[in-house]
Amino acid sequence: WLIYRGGLRVINQNNESYDEESGGVKVNHVEGVDLFLLSAVADFKIGTTIDDIRPFIQFSGLADLVHDESLGLLGGGIDDEVLTARIGIGIDANLLAGLLSASSGIHFGEDGYRGFDIRLSYSKNF
Repeated sequence: WLIYRGGLRVINQNNESYDEESGGVKVNHVEGVDLFLLSAVADFKIGTTIDDIRPFIQFSGLADLVHDESLGLLGGGIDDEVLTARIGIGIDANLLAGLLSASSGIHFGEDGYRGFDIRLSYSKNF
C-alpha cells in the first residue's frame, strides 16, 4: 500500500519582550520574537499489511514558502534552512477500534543531519 498526504503548515508566533531579574535587580532584557512561516508539506508512507499490523517506511519533506522573522536578541535566525526531510520506519496497528502508530526517524536539512525522533500516537474516530 501507498499513502500520500500533502498540505500547508502555518506558524505565526509572537512573543513579547521581557526583563530578567535577580534579587530585584534587572540583569537582562530579552527582545520580543515575531515569526511567520508558511510551508508546503509532503508525506509518503509505503508498507505492507500483516493481519492488523502495517509496517511501513515513511518519507516526509517540508519546504518553506514564506519565512519572515524578527528575532531581536537572537539575531541571525533560529533556522534559515528552506528544505528539510525525514526518513522513518514504523508500524500502524488497529487497537481498541482505533489506530496506534509508532515510528522513529532521522531528520536532514540542507546542512546534513539534524536529529532523530520517536513518535507514538493513537487516534480514534467518534
